[in-house]
Parts: sequence; C-alpha cells; structure tokens
Amino acid sequence: PFTYYSNRTTVLTGNPALQPAIAQAVSAGYTFKKYFLQVSFTREDNTIAAFQPTVDSASNKTINKPENMDNQKLLAVVLSVPVKVTAWWSMQYNITGTWQQVNSVYEKEPISIEQKNISVNMTQSFTLPENFSVELSGFYNSKSLNGITVFKPMGSLDFGIRKKLGARDNINFSASNLLNSMDYRGYTNLPEKNLVGDIHLRFLWRTFKLTYTRSFGKEKLKTNRSRATGAEDEKGRVRY
Repeated sequence: PFTYYSNRTTVLTGNPALQPAIAQAVSAGYTFKKYFLQVSFTREDNTIAAFQPTVDSASNKTINKPENMDNQKLLAVVLSVPVKVTAWWSMQYNITGTWQQVNSVYEKEPISIEQKNISVNMTQSFTLPENFSVELSGFYNSKSLNGITVFKPMGSLDFGIRKKLGARDNINFSASNLLNSMDYRGYTNLPEKNLVGDIHLRFLWRTFKLTYTRSFGKEKLKTNRSRATGAEDEKGRVRY
C-alpha cells in the first residue's frame, strides 16, 4: 500500500473483487518503406483502472484503489517516422493520437468522460569515432484519462553513451529521467458526485547507471541465429 498526504489522507490499496477485462479490437496498418501508419479502435469491457477515488465521509478520507469501469472506448492513430540526417546521426519519432471515452457507475449513477490525447516518443542516435555511440531519447504525453481520474501532461528525457571495447565488451553509462519530471499528477472533478480531489504519485527518480557487459559463446553461431526483429533492435540501444 502507498499513502499520499495532502489536505486529506489518501490511501491506495488493492481490490480483490476485480473482474477480468475483455477487449475487442480492430486495426489497420500501412507501411511505406520505413514509415508506418496504424489506425485502431478498441472497446474494452470491465476496464481495470488504477487509483480510482471513493470518498469515505465518516473518516473524511479518499480511498484510491483499482476498480472495474463498465467499459472504455479507444480510437488511436499511430505514426512512426524514421529520419536519417547523416551517416552518423539518425532519428526516430513515434506519434500517437487517441480519443478515449470511459463509461462507469459511481454511487449507482452513470458517468461518461471523454479525453483527447497525444503522445510523442523521440530517439536521437549518434555513431561517433573511436567506437563511441550516444543516444538521447524522451517522451511527452498530454492530458490523459485513467478511469475517472484525469492525469496532467508529463514527459521525460533519457541519455546514454556506449564505448565498444572490441567484439565482445562494452562500457555503458546511462541517465534516465534527467529532468526528474516523471510525476503522475491527476485530479477528479465531479462536483455533482461530491468527488473533487487531487493525487500526486512519484515512482521514479533521476537515475544514473554505469555498466560493463561481455558476451560469451561462439560469435559465428550467434551471427547465424541473429534476426532483424524489433526486439533485437531494442536490445541494441544505448540506454539500459
């Protein structure tokens, strides 16, 4: 359990009465060279939403816990854009626009909330002399819905640098959440339900890592088994 103190005490707990969520989705995608566009629509029944508030008037507390919503509808458009600036500098942008509708019941009365959202992920990769490589990445997420709670815009910036020491050895330095901006600040504004309040959650702090890695085994066998997949591309990134 996690307790957050504001004007009133908010206690976050689990909910053993949760029901499984069931989603029905349809999507269509189009790929042109290295560009990718996808449109999808999802309807999810019994959507599980974390940190949903309930007012306990007797103790003057707000209890936040996971709850089942009646359903959630989500329309999403995803665009992936790679950009190669030079032989040693490349960029990748993933942009997602969504429309979200959450339908639920609070104190036996229906609630319907809608929200539009845009999310942008960016990666800048640099291949430098002397077997150095650098990566700068970050994301921005505009206002979004989590059940009946609205979370304010947030983002983060990460940095990594790698030095290859031959075919098997690497030294990596990475810094995540550089701006210390991974704050989840949300609010619920339903005065007609006597439900108005704020929530502030922080799970991550600025983190620095220095690691040394060495590969073992036969390099020829590893080469034969290698495949150009998204998972392999992710493993090859500087940030760990």
